[in-house]
Amino acid sequence: MAGGFLKRRLLAIVLTCAVVLGGLAFVGYRIYLNEVDDAAIELVPSDAIFYANVYLNPSTRQKKALRDLLRHFPDAGTPEETRATLDELFDNALAGLGLEFARDVEPWLGRQVGAFARVRHGGSISGAILFGTTDTDAALRAARSAAEESGEGLDSRSYSGVDYDVLESGGAIGIVDDFLVVAAEEADLRASVDAASSTSLAESETFLEATESLPEDRVALFYANVRPFIGALEQNDRLPVNADGLAAFVGSPAAVAVYLRPDAIVLDATLPESFPEPGSILGDLPEVAWAVFGIDDVAGLAEEQFDLLGPFASAGIDIALQDSLGLDLQDDVLTWAGDLGLYATGDVLRPEAALVIESTDEAASAAAMRDVQRALIGRGIRLRPFRRGPYEGFEAIREHDPETGPAPAPVVVLYGEKVVLADS
Repeated sequence: MAGGFLKRRLLAIVLTCAVVLGGLAFVGYRIYLNEVDDAAIELVPSDAIFYANVYLNPSTRQKKALRDLLRHFPDAGTPEETRATLDELFDNALAGLGLEFARDVEPWLGRQVGAFARVRHGGSISGAILFGTTDTDAALRAARSAAEESGEGLDSRSYSGVDYDVLESGGAIGIVDDFLVVAAEEADLRASVDAASSTSLAESETFLEATESLPEDRVALFYANVRPFIGALEQNDRLPVNADGLAAFVGSPAAVAVYLRPDAIVLDATLPESFPEPGSILGDLPEVAWAVFGIDDVAGLAEEQFDLLGPFASAGIDIALQDSLGLDLQDDVLTWAGDLGLYATGDVLRPEAALVIESTDEAASAAAMRDVQRALIGRGIRLRPFRRGPYEGFEAIREHDPETGPAPAPVVVLYGEKVVLADS
């Protein structure tokens, strides 16, 4: 029980580091003039199916971009206020481990935090979190203190010249090179030791192919190759769909690099070959939108993937549509759905979003929206007619709780050449 608690707390720490990625945690950074190399990947085994790396202290170029970017977030407050908020977030994540961020972690925390996952026997997943350190002794003391606070007993061991501790719950902690490795299983820590002295993910052809076109000056990297996981599930008869179809759907490995510009947080990705191309509908979305996404022929894409994955692939969607809106996926949606787009406008902290689907059969899409209207009325939702230009539609009035602030805007549904679902 204690071991599970420790792992949940460690996960909370990593998620808090992801908040750092969003832009605010670089405030109050120390100035480094050199570029940043990914040292964590040298401790990642070559068979890893997932790898993530976040630079807590990125390159000077990225820091400058962050300073400019933060000007677009006036609600973030002063650097001092932001730092205090971040310290509170870290402290909350560490509270159950008896640690304080400023006292027990910040003094030794290095420039990056990484994590990897790999497939174990029977198709299970395990892995490790890699904390860069500036003081390995202090880092190990903090990790041991956290384990003891959680009621974990520690058993000291050694492997290939690296000393480490095994927890009663089966996890392991130790220093490999200049990183504190917190592993789900002892074998994962040993895999990091082997990677550091032999072949790591950095030399993997699949990793290199997925990341070679991505910018090296970045604040984070995410990589995934789930085909080995699919194979392991198939071997152990734990796959509910056709393995070949699922592998075709997943396609090749994917990677996403995150970097900062003075006016944007940019995600640059290499995606599986099976992933749909950005839709031509993007050109029809509002120019003021600050986030957009689009795919071509959503009905054709869905049909193709359902054929690959088998009859169970659409079952969940069918049930959800029937229960909530009284629609049949095949008969009421895929018969008219063309290109699909999503976009967000307005205040970044209070965005207004919309879903736009081009209709290839206006009569069919209008009939489906009238079915939706009847289903909402049947569920007691208050509606009123709404028109905009050539489009017909309705507004769904959202309940207002005076204690939570202003009344939320109605949700608008319009239909004609396109079907639009949006905040009004």
